[in-house]
Amino acid sequence: MHRLFLFSVGTLLAFNVGCKAPDYTPTELPTSQIAIGSGGGITGMVKEYILLENGQIFLKNSLVDTLSELPTLKRGQARKIYQEMSALSLDTVNFIHPGNTYRYICHRRENSETRITWGDLQHEIHPEIETFYEKLIELIQSN
Repeated sequence: MHRLFLFSVGTLLAFNVGCKAPDYTPTELPTSQIAIGSGGGITGMVKEYILLENGQIFLKNSLVDTLSELPTLKRGQARKIYQEMSALSLDTVNFIHPGNTYRYICHRRENSETRITWGDLQHEIHPEIETFYEKLIELIQSN
């Protein structure tokens, strides 16, 4: 009985370790990413948040050229964000209208990148895209 218990515990531990999503480092990121950011203005600084499918978040600052890890979202939260991104069909949107200051959402995959950029007051972004951006920024910054 004792051996069966130890075998069961060992099997569960091995299964949990084997199913855990890999952790990435700033120097080794996967190709699938959602990046959102803002930039421009007097300094031209770009601040970008990179969300990975496993919930890890990285912050990139163009002025100091650094990539640092932020607190991780729960995997379910990240999955939901990726689903919302797909529902917006951003891959079919062709919208590149930066202003002096701008915001962007970028979906990176292994062989492609889709990016929408807005900020030019003459070209308004769809409210659903703006809401997605604001929601994601708020989620990352409150994490």
